[in-house]
Amino acid sequence: MVGRELAGGVTAGLAPYSTVNAIALPLLTAVRERYPSILLHIHPNFGGVLREAMMTSRMDMALLYDAGPIKGVDFVQLFTEELMVVAPAGTGLPGAAGTAVSIKELVDLPLLLPGPMHTIRKVVEQAYEYAFEQARVVGEVESVTLMAQVVETDWAPACYRCRWRGAS
Repeated sequence: MVGRELAGGVTAGLAPYSTVNAIALPLLTAVRERYPSILLHIHPNFGGVLREAMMTSRMDMALLYDAGPIKGVDFVQLFTEELMVVAPAGTGLPGAAGTAVSIKELVDLPLLLPGPMHTIRKVVEQAYEYAFEQARVVGEVESVTLMAQVVETDWAPACYRCRWRGAS
């Protein structure tokens, strides 16, 4: 604290495959306007890395999805995101664009997903298991940018957390 003004460095972790791109600039702007003596370091990384940084006090705060309990860390739900299947136009995905589809309608669809430890992968696999089905995973990619490039080539659709709404 400098005089009566908050000052110093703050590290904030933002998970990819989420709203990181939509939140990063407004967060930087808000901190700069409200707390000009705070140096905000935004650290985009995967949930497991961010959880570990929170547990070891190497990070001040993080925006995680499905964080689970971490000893000594308090959680506040900010919003809920929906999973979307994303593919190039004309791919023939079931349902109309922007509408909900059942897992049964997706059962034969080849999917590009993050690796097994990633929360999105776990959520997708749990949804398939709940429907007594198995996801047809044809590739694993950990990079959001690479996943988007692969989807654009029509190699396989992917699941993303694309939309969010405020928590109730």
